[in-house]
Formats: sequence, C-alpha cells, structure tokens
Amino acid sequence: MNFLQSVTGSVTGSSGSVDYSRGVSAEVGEEEAAVDLTTTIEYGQSIPRVTEAVRRNIINRVESLTGLRVNEVNITVNDVQVPE
Repeated sequence: MNFLQSVTGSVTGSSGSVDYSRGVSAEVGEEEAAVDLTTTIEYGQSIPRVTEAVRRNIINRVESLTGLRVNEVNITVNDVQVPE
C-alpha cells in the first residue's frame, strides 16, 4: 500500500477496493508534506465549512500517521453534486 492509499484510507476509514487516492497528490519531504485534493461537494453543503473540516482532518491524520508536519493542504472543489 502506498503513502497516498494509506493516508486516504485512514482519512476516509476505508481499506476496500475503492480508489480514494484519485484526486489526491502529495509532495513529501523529510520533515514536511503538502497535499493537493480535488473533490466534489454535495449541493446545499457549506463549501468553506466542508473544506475546512477536510483540511483539519487531513492535517491531523497525516501528521499522526507519518510524523511529518503538513505545511499546506490545497483543496479544489471541481463540482457540486445534486441529489437525485
């Protein structure tokens, strides 16, 4: 299991066959990491609130799993999903 699969699996709570690393990239140094994430938000949700919660979760999980300091989390919302 690679670094991104490990981190995204721990953030999402999934270890199944779904590829949660799609839309996620990371630059990893010896002491720091930077994460770029592209996502879709469900219609009616507050984009700033959701992205801030995701940012905090990513920072907490990456730092606790790897011991690296996360100096940057960039989140791009590329779509809004409308419930059917």
